[in-house]
Amino acid sequence: MSARRSRARGRVRFLLAWICVGLIAALILIPHLIGLALPAEYEGEVERTTGLPPEAVWEALVDPHLSPCTGDRMKSVEMRSGEGELPVWIEDMGSSRILVRAVEATPPSKLVLELEDQSTPMSARWQIEVEAVSGGSRVSARGVTRLPNDSWHIPFFRCMFVLSGGQENVLRGYLLRLAES
Repeated sequence: MSARRSRARGRVRFLLAWICVGLIAALILIPHLIGLALPAEYEGEVERTTGLPPEAVWEALVDPHLSPCTGDRMKSVEMRSGEGELPVWIEDMGSSRILVRAVEATPPSKLVLELEDQSTPMSARWQIEVEAVSGGSRVSARGVTRLPNDSWHIPFFRCMFVLSGGQENVLRGYLLRLAES
């Protein structure tokens, strides 16, 4: 009787081991397959009103120390010389570095930024417009983020991006930090 129980326990352990392996494989494979099916480009648009005058908003827009594009994840900023008078900087997040380049500027009403991740094939283009309103400014931001299938981990990143609210959530957080600066 004990030999029979021992064999049964062995089969149960073997079955549990395969179930664990299957669950781990599914946790990796399912998000990867979903990410492959998701689009490579995401658009979003948000708007926020702040009590700051347009000039103060503009100062925060062009100073990554006041309102970094990468938010709380930024560990340091390295200013670079840009084309003409347009600012260029790198926001270091530790695991990744984001090159931020102003490509169009009409102070204090419009700024267009291009963001490029130095570690992954991710890029974005943000257009921020500032309009004077009674008691402050209305700030609107439109953005497009591109996540091409150029790396094995991009499908996972696409899943995280969509589950975390996508482009609108990124821009909403940016405008919130901007309004608080």
